[in-house]
Amino acid sequence: MHELIPVVLGVVIGLAVQEVRGLRLRTMGLVVLCLVGGAVASWINGELEVSYAFVSFDALLVWFGALAALSLATVWRRRRVH
Repeated sequence: MHELIPVVLGVVIGLAVQEVRGLRLRTMGLVVLCLVGGAVASWINGELEVSYAFVSFDALLVWFGALAALSLATVWRRRRVH
């Protein structure tokens, strides 16, 4: 259950960043928001009290969620156009 929070945060971040125009701004936003999302997920799960190393694992889960959402949304949009 604890690993679901970062993945859901990642999906939300991926869908939000998708609306940003400009590749540089989208990439910077994705990087910053995924790192912040990892820290927030670790805080919500209470893992920061144990070790700050959990932030890196949760940030990785946020990345996976965000990239999956971006990829699926891109494929869905391209199929709708054709």
